[in-house]
Amino acid sequence: MFDFTDKVVAVSGASGIGIGRVIAERFFCAGAKVAICSRSQERIELAATEIAGNQKERIHAFAADTSTIEGAYSLVDRTVQHYGRIDILINNAGVQFPKPSIEVTSDDWQSTVDTNLRGYFFAAQRAAQKMIGAMNGGTIINIGSVNALTVVLGQAVYAATKAGISQMTKSLAREWGRNGIRVNCVGPGSIPT
Repeated sequence: MFDFTDKVVAVSGASGIGIGRVIAERFFCAGAKVAICSRSQERIELAATEIAGNQKERIHAFAADTSTIEGAYSLVDRTVQHYGRIDILINNAGVQFPKPSIEVTSDDWQSTVDTNLRGYFFAAQRAAQKMIGAMNGGTIINIGSVNALTVVLGQAVYAATKAGISQMTKSLAREWGRNGIRVNCVGPGSIPT
């Protein structure tokens, strides 16, 4: 149905059994060259083998912790180093620590904000720099959540980051649209994984 032959797609948080993994699989099946990362080298290599089988030339798997600025940059830089460019960035990595708000620790807060918001911004920033430099435009998709709009008990911090992603996406879309870069946010509901 969709043809992404020779497009270069980078997906964060693609080693598990959730959204990122399925996004990577679908782009791969549609002909794209796919770069995938997660914090675990072992898990991301296993995901690459399960997605690509013996077609390893179209998948590049590596460990990167996109909750850090260095890791977010690494996702984009390693994709460009391997394939020569980046056409589509999927910011998907995410964490949540569901618990009553009165029990949230500063570590819970920081980990959630760093992974779900800071990492998205700096990966998007780096991708936009590469896309603007190449003058080919591109697409950045941020995986948000319906929690940006609804209330789920015990997920105040997660919801705050997802609302932040939604507004950040609008700002980046308006700013980078003149450079041919589309920035969108997808807000899925509960995904049983």
